[in-house]
Amino acid sequence: MLEIAIVEDEQIIIDEIIDDLKDIDCVVVFTTDNYNELIDYIEKQKPNLILLDINIKGVINGIGIAEELNSKYSIPFIFLTSHSDFETIKIIKEKKAMGYLSKPYKKTDLLAMIELNHEKLQNNTHINISQTKEYILNNHLYIKDNASYTKIEFITILFFESDGNYINIQTESKKYIIRASLTEIEQKLPQEIFIKSHRSFVINLQKIQSISNHEANLGSYKIPISRRMYDKVLDSFFSI
Repeated sequence: MLEIAIVEDEQIIIDEIIDDLKDIDCVVVFTTDNYNELIDYIEKQKPNLILLDINIKGVINGIGIAEELNSKYSIPFIFLTSHSDFETIKIIKEKKAMGYLSKPYKKTDLLAMIELNHEKLQNNTHINISQTKEYILNNHLYIKDNASYTKIEFITILFFESDGNYINIQTESKKYIIRASLTEIEQKLPQEIFIKSHRSFVINLQKIQSISNHEANLGSYKIPISRRMYDKVLDSFFSI
């Protein structure tokens, strides 16, 4: 079940959201109308998603909260806003929100946005990997979740797939989801093991079973190879 926090200063909207979310596999675990209470909560308990009023009152508004969620906590959020002008949309894009809902929002829009991202939110191990090198050490990728780390051996990774603001890491037994760009990941990986085959994929050369029709066969997965990258991938495959 997804755990959702709400940062909103209109109680009627909070009540509506709580009532609407009863129709799907979600529970509202925390509500507040200010920055300090939110930070106190997420320091102890990390929700899967935060519904965030972009114009929340206080010294730090919704935009400031969003910046901190991205830089320090890497918790996905959906903006709640009374405005949908170009400048607001630009801010929403810059802050890498999962989406936004215009108030008064439609119940169907709320539920659809959460349901379409349900698996990503449920399985997500959030991390912003772009600002440090410590997560890749000795042929392992370390994913940090709060104070704990998950160690993933390179040899078990099949591929990395770009999915908007997130990266799917498919291993032999499990999929992990982190908040990062494919370029950031690629720059940190050893080139003798991993190669970019397509604008959306970085694959493990050691896991390629065959290459045909501009596709890399990784067992159950067929990964596209772009025309631009085909010769490079093929040469690397022959030399490994």
